[in-house]
Amino acid sequence: MTYTYDPTQIGEKCVSRVRFELGDTMVEGEGDACFLCDEEITSVIESVKNWKKALYKLADGVCKKLSYETDWHDDGAAFSLNQRAERWKAIRDELKKEATLSTGIPKSGAVDDSLNNQTDGGHYYRAGMMQSPYVQPPSPFGGGST
Repeated sequence: MTYTYDPTQIGEKCVSRVRFELGDTMVEGEGDACFLCDEEITSVIESVKNWKKALYKLADGVCKKLSYETDWHDDGAAFSLNQRAERWKAIRDELKKEATLSTGIPKSGAVDDSLNNQTDGGHYYRAGMMQSPYVQPPSPFGGGST
């Protein structure tokens, strides 16, 4: 497993950009300091086409790794290890929202035609709307299309 980070490459969609966006940049300690190895990041980037969804999947993987850590108290010493998991869950949830928004809302051809119509200012409802090739007018007899 390798752990690399090159700040000059964060403009490209690569391992260094993922590390920058997730804050997983302390590569000097390798597996002790980083949550994700280069191979894991590369595999997810190549398998998921949407960048935000790839970041979400990687953050979700880190959450799963941290899910086993618990708080520990003994003789005055205390370690709150679940705080890391809570921070990563917040990052993951934010990335999930962004990934959902970045997929976009599907639109029909009729909606695109009416919104891009320059003659009426791009309103959804317009004169001549039923003459769209995407709309089939209803039967005048109410029995379905002919």
